[in-house]
Amino acid sequence: MKKSILLAAVLLNAFIAKAQEFETVVQETIFNSSDKVVIDREQIEKSKAPNITTLLSTQANISASSTPFQPSSLFIRGGDSGHVLILIDGVPFYDAATIQRTFNLNNLDIRTVEKIEIIKGSQSVLFGGQAMSGVIKITTIPKTPRKPRVIAEVGSFDKANVGATYQTTMVEGVFSANARLGQKNNRSPVLDSNKIYPSKNVATDLSYRRDAEWFIQGKATYLADDSFSASTSYPSFRIIDADDFEIANEQTGVSLVTGSTKNQFKPQLGVSHQWSYSTYDQPVSVANPILTHQVYEGQTTQVRGEARILDLEGSQLDVGASYTKEQMRYSDQGLVASDVFSELRGIFAKYDQDLGSGIKASFGGRFETWEYEDGVVTGQLGLVFQENTKFEVATGFKSPSLFQLYSSYGNPDLEAEKSVSYSLSHQQKLNDSMNASMTVFYTEFSNLMATQGTPRKFYNIGKSNTKGVEAAYGWTIDPNNQVSLVAGYQEPWDETNKQWLIRRPLVSGSARYGYTWESFQIQAEIVGVGPRSDKNGSTTYTELPGYVIGNLSASQYLNESFEVYLRLDNVTDYRYEQSYSYYSEGFAATLGMVAQF
Repeated sequence: MKKSILLAAVLLNAFIAKAQEFETVVQETIFNSSDKVVIDREQIEKSKAPNITTLLSTQANISASSTPFQPSSLFIRGGDSGHVLILIDGVPFYDAATIQRTFNLNNLDIRTVEKIEIIKGSQSVLFGGQAMSGVIKITTIPKTPRKPRVIAEVGSFDKANVGATYQTTMVEGVFSANARLGQKNNRSPVLDSNKIYPSKNVATDLSYRRDAEWFIQGKATYLADDSFSASTSYPSFRIIDADDFEIANEQTGVSLVTGSTKNQFKPQLGVSHQWSYSTYDQPVSVANPILTHQVYEGQTTQVRGEARILDLEGSQLDVGASYTKEQMRYSDQGLVASDVFSELRGIFAKYDQDLGSGIKASFGGRFETWEYEDGVVTGQLGLVFQENTKFEVATGFKSPSLFQLYSSYGNPDLEAEKSVSYSLSHQQKLNDSMNASMTVFYTEFSNLMATQGTPRKFYNIGKSNTKGVEAAYGWTIDPNNQVSLVAGYQEPWDETNKQWLIRRPLVSGSARYGYTWESFQIQAEIVGVGPRSDKNGSTTYTELPGYVIGNLSASQYLNESFEVYLRLDNVTDYRYEQSYSYYSEGFAATLGMVAQF
């Protein structure tokens, strides 16, 4: 790990600012983020990234890992993957029956995404539990219609995707329909194995948005994937090949959001419901002596409302309330093992005040109750100086998931996780073509959840903390040439067990160059991740080596309606460990086309 500290110093000396294409100004409420990254549609399309996780993992202090049972876990600033709240078109979206209240983010069709916002730091006051280390806002509903289009891709490992998008003006609003089908023969995550694991996925959605004095936004989503998978051997934690181990997931969600930004009270109400159904099946074999047939069913109902009750020059006060009901039904070989639910209720308020002399302040508080603990209070304080320097302190809270409480790994005596975080950030426009920023942060966690023993059970780690720094630099050389550099260093330390928290690298960073010439675009990026700790047994740990990979993408518009593109991932074909003994696929190529009508 000492080499990581030296590498961090080198990176931070070179990468000292915030990328031009990323927005760091705070919007709407000045304590709404400690550091905010915005990836717009133009950047998403230029990258030709195969999925959302690949795109997010190029950011500082955001790391991704995969296991057979958690294919796209994200860690932000030393927090756990369950500390990241994902909002899709303003509504929390997850599977209530999963370990960490997550879902496979890669099932979303990245080609339908309009914008991604990453808000680092605790946002529990505004969004409740699950937002302890960050929020990822994904916008897919367009404000203006685009031409209908068809997308087709082929690539390595027999990859084939086809998708279609239709958008039109309807009743003074925008109606949008998207559909994508995909299949791939995934390379075994076991190193030196020739086994492949077929997978199929479907993503469809319908949405409508009307912007008027009272806006209305509705959406229905259906996601499904069916894949054969490797497995994990216990107590060694080593990934092993498996025969006929099939994992299937379905998720359906509906949501309705309405409100007014023109009314003096700025009221807003959001209602959503999500259903999920997951199965894990494997027949009896030499490697699997006991039949596996597990079914997890989840439901989530969420209601959130807020309004501005004070709106004076330099002063605003917003109040709101939220309600969440989660349900999980778990069956093993046809027998119901758990059929449980929990409810979370919260009220919150936030007050913004212009203090004059270029200083603004924000205060926020939330009171939340859940089934198994008395009410929890979280708070947030933010100070902004001269628009570009910001200090923030915030507390966070996350209740255990139903899986962590009542699955076969469950522990009904788990306590809620809590956090206190501090951050100081500064952004600077160096000149007309260069932007810069840097953030330092420190977070203390208590009651972090992990697993131990054989068979594994969840338990609470006493205390941990993470301190770190993030820096980035963006230079628009001219309209056709752009450079961006980002780097992060963190120390995610388990105080109780005196060791590094698993799967959180000390060092991460990326460098990107983009070139545009008339109808041709090319983008090259280098992504580096330092060593990280991981479990290689019930009570033993190992260090995973760091890695550096390069990605390339190029696109050419043959005319106004037809584009072809090529994306090369991991051009050096380096198979690094995403988690202990779970190796990446290495080099992958994707050839695609987009036709508009």
